[in-house]
Amino acid sequence: MNNIVSLSRWVKYLLVFITLLQMSSFAMVMSLGELENGAYLYTLNWGGFYSHFSIDFEHTWQSIAQVLEAEGLHAGWILGSVELMPCLVIYFFLYRLFSLYQTRQIFTQANFNYLSYIALTCLAWLFISLLYPLLITLLLRVFERAEATSFYFSFGSQELYYLLTSLVIYCIAWIMKQAAELHDDAELTV
Repeated sequence: MNNIVSLSRWVKYLLVFITLLQMSSFAMVMSLGELENGAYLYTLNWGGFYSHFSIDFEHTWQSIAQVLEAEGLHAGWILGSVELMPCLVIYFFLYRLFSLYQTRQIFTQANFNYLSYIALTCLAWLFISLLYPLLITLLLRVFERAEATSFYFSFGSQELYYLLTSLVIYCIAWIMKQAAELHDDAELTV
């Protein structure tokens, strides 16, 4: 049990580090990077050391990113921030889950809840990735910014990945719920 407590503490530190790193690199690329072939790129050059940062959009989002840029809008902030949000939500729920583990609460209803929230976030991201390009195109047409913009709807391997991930995490959550119920029954039996 002490290993779980110690590991949970380190995982929480790692989650905070990853969150800060992702947010700061996102802000840096969006502020200083340029759109090239459907991806925002920013390269740091420190003498002999190069660091390359990029945020790219899937094939469907690449076309919309180019249309937004042609209309004088910053596609990175419009598309990229929506892409960043599910990651931040998942990091938050993972942090809370490992906080429970750190306090030796392994088989609880709260564990099931946090795992379910992560699964729902992945499922929500599936619908966002399908519908957000349509919404952006509709808004561009309503505000007469780009009438020739086609409506994009794409269901590919990335969307299947979100669906599969959501289902697997929910199954793990359900198993944790069953384990919590067994754990509670075992504590009542003396």
